[in-house]
Amino acid sequence: MSVRKKILHIDDDDSLRMVVAGILDGLGYDSEGAPSVKEGFILARSKRFDLILMDVQMPDEDGYAGCRLFKSDPMLKRLPIIMVTSLDRLPDVNTAFNSGARDYIVKPIQVEILQGKLEKILNVATGPV
Repeated sequence: MSVRKKILHIDDDDSLRMVVAGILDGLGYDSEGAPSVKEGFILARSKRFDLILMDVQMPDEDGYAGCRLFKSDPMLKRLPIIMVTSLDRLPDVNTAFNSGARDYIVKPIQVEILQGKLEKILNVATGPV
């Protein structure tokens, strides 16, 4: 029996976190959510995660700053981060990558795209959706 990979989803939208949790469960991942960068950072330092999905536009701190925070922490710097946002202009994508993001997904989230990016980064195959 294989151990399910665990994903931390940081997004201030409660309903979106619930939807994404359902998608991740359906794809064979365990997940936990956090409504802010600060809470996500505390959670990531206290538990083991394999990847982070992080929204860009949040009220406390944007995802770019959050990404830089995670990458500056010796314990978390290797944790891959996928930015999830409705911002789809090239400068936004470049800012995400320059902040340390491994990849970028534009909302609304398409399950097949999310699945492909997760499989590629985590080196797993979850099978058909």
